[in-house]
Amino acid sequence: MAPVPACIEPLPARSNASGTMRNLREEQYWRLVFPAFDLKQETLPQGALACTGVDVFTDPVFVGGATRGAPMQVQQGDIVYGSGGDHMRILWMRTHRWPDGSEAGPIALVRTKEDFAEVYAVGAFRRASPRSTFQAERVGSEFLISGTDDGCEGLPPTSACETKVTLLLPRYGRLVQLAALDTERRAYASGGEPGVSGAIEYRLTASPRYTDSGVKLFEQVQASDSAGRVIHKTELERLLVLRDGKMEPSADSVWGRVFPSQAAKP
Repeated sequence: MAPVPACIEPLPARSNASGTMRNLREEQYWRLVFPAFDLKQETLPQGALACTGVDVFTDPVFVGGATRGAPMQVQQGDIVYGSGGDHMRILWMRTHRWPDGSEAGPIALVRTKEDFAEVYAVGAFRRASPRSTFQAERVGSEFLISGTDDGCEGLPPTSACETKVTLLLPRYGRLVQLAALDTERRAYASGGEPGVSGAIEYRLTASPRYTDSGVKLFEQVQASDSAGRVIHKTELERLLVLRDGKMEPSADSVWGRVFPSQAAKP
């Protein structure tokens, strides 16, 4: 139940062919998604179009980012892979970088078989942390990609952080961003709870479940004082329904209701 391919590229025959799927080298994946990619120089011209005709690099996520020269020089390891199931692969092709360590690049859903390769959709993705994973999800009859930007892993438990899951939908050769969900968040503020002094930690945890009816998100925000004592917990289960290519939430996130945005930050 894969999406309809937007591009199909014949692959040269192999003398020792076996099975129904083959893996391509990184430079071959670049050429599959961007036909203007120079295999010999391993460079991508500025403004190169995806095979779907999408001008990916006009997406706002690339604004202010730096590339390795012009044309863009790519290196082995620039592609981060994710599993799509049914022999499909998710490719995040890193091209732009910022001084704060964040990165952005085209993201593509592809599948390679013995005789040909298919590209279903191409979009853009940016991460703030050095840890990202990509996974295919099913919501009813729709095929989605979830990209997790884990900004909390490896940090001390007293550090402010944020982990986001971005949901992307294949539509007419494009990967369209549906929603960005917080699955973990830690922040600190003082003066937001009556009778409590000092810095208060607010911690959000959320667990998304992908169902036939939509994305169910169980959220919990816990507020704790500087000694680690729990002041209160607030919980909410909400449903995000996919309708006409858009995600419609049943309610706003509980974070905005609990975290005192106007309180003093420590």
